[in-house]
Amino acid sequence: MRESALDIYKRSRDIFFKSIVDNIGTLDAAAEYYFASLNLTRHQISIPDGDMDYSLQKMIWPILKQGEEFESVPYSGIDDPGI
Repeated sequence: MRESALDIYKRSRDIFFKSIVDNIGTLDAAAEYYFASLNLTRHQISIPDGDMDYSLQKMIWPILKQGEEFESVPYSGIDDPGI
């Protein structure tokens, strides 16, 4: 069975909600939910109008911005880590 853009969105929405409740993997789940939402709009499908959808849409950017503070990895400018 092949997932539609709406199926992918619903799955990522559920994962994002569970990650917020459990406080585990929230940053990754927020990014996946953001891309699933973007995928819906690119397929010209409206994002569902439910309360949960609205609330989660408002939470994406604060979570992603919060993650920027902790996820930065210094880059030495060398492409090959074996050098």
